[in-house]
Amino acid sequence: MISAFVDKKQEEWDMNLSLLTAAYRSTIHETTGFSPNFLMLGREVRTPIEIALGVDNSDVNDYDYDEFASNIVSTMKDAYNIAREHLSSQTQRQKRDYDSRLSVNTYQPGDLLYYLDTTKQKGLSPKLKSAFWMGPCIVTRKLSDLVSEIKSQQKGKLKVLHHGRLKPFRSTDIPKWVKARTR
Repeated sequence: MISAFVDKKQEEWDMNLSLLTAAYRSTIHETTGFSPNFLMLGREVRTPIEIALGVDNSDVNDYDYDEFASNIVSTMKDAYNIAREHLSSQTQRQKRDYDSRLSVNTYQPGDLLYYLDTTKQKGLSPKLKSAFWMGPCIVTRKLSDLVSEIKSQQKGKLKVLHHGRLKPFRSTDIPKWVKARTR
């Protein structure tokens, strides 16, 4: 999430981190059905816009402190029970969705593909770098069902990569160096 937020401004990633975390904590999660703020505090946190507009959604002043504390405890117990129910059903749904998308591509020599570039760049954090697919490349040798040797250009270095870092090339625009190699 941080890498999507900072994108190309990695030098300033920490300047607005508090805004990012506030947005994350106030967002209702699909899995639990509650925001992290609600699960942690038993209530939603007032946002700056609510404070600026004078919107008052807290009922703290209407209770004595003992009644308020007991209401928070019962509210949090109910929220935790509901969150547990959501978690168990969501776990099954997430497994089903993951298994339906799971695929192992097997590549043969001569196949065209892209590879995920994970090279480090000086001055940039690899954790904050967005994924970048390089290619097209050609499979020169199949080392196993999961590992292939690829060549990225006509005179490029050979790379040995796992199928998890490869994806098929589906374009009809084949580079000249690949056409020359296949003749």
